[in-house]
Amino acid sequence: TRDIAILRTMGASRAAMMRIFMTVGTLIGAAGVAVGLVLGFTLLTFRQSIVDGVSRLTGTDIWDPSVRYLTLLPAKTDPMEVLGIVILAVLLSFLATLYPAWKAASTDPVTVLRYE
Repeated sequence: TRDIAILRTMGASRAAMMRIFMTVGTLIGAAGVAVGLVLGFTLLTFRQSIVDGVSRLTGTDIWDPSVRYLTLLPAKTDPMEVLGIVILAVLLSFLATLYPAWKAASTDPVTVLRYE
């Protein structure tokens, strides 16, 4: 809050504070979505190798075809579902920045700096 108050006393407007917080928050959310996409597609690509490796490590067949009636771990990716999830995640990360941005913009610099 002290840094926000200093920015406000240096002339930053409430709208500028809102833009700063919303931009940073949305960029952090988008970076998280991008990392999640990369990790998700990496795990999806190597899913069978991972299952085989865990089976060798534990010494048991964790994907037993007699129990599951399947010989391989199935996966089918629907691009529209992935796109919908990405859009929703970025939208929610944007919406999650609104309240902190509003609180930062409404910070009274005189009150904050008085007690510092």
